[in-house]
Order: sequence, then C-alpha cells, then structure tokens
Amino acid sequence: MPAPGTKRSPDKIEHFWPEDDGRDLNLTASWIGKPETLRQILVANPQRLFWS
Repeated sequence: MPAPGTKRSPDKIEHFWPEDDGRDLNLTASWIGKPETLRQILVANPQRLFWS
C-alpha cells in the first residue's frame, strides 16, 4: 500500500491490496441486520439478475 500523500502514476503497475472477504461479509451483515434482507441482497437479487 502506498504511503499517504504518495503520487501515483498511470504508467506504473500497482499490486492489488489484500482483501479479507470474510471480514467484509461479516461487516455487511452487521450493517444490514436482518438475515432475510441480507439473503435478498446476496442471493435472491444476483440469482434473479443472472439466471432469469
């Protein structure tokens, strides 16, 4: 991760930052609160979008 204030160049390749998917899903669940709403967001909506 570049230091704060570091100039970035569009010509320089940057590595992806590590991401903790489990932490992000847990955080999303804590924001949503209701299990049925979380299921709607993570399961039902993508299912309807991609497989209908």
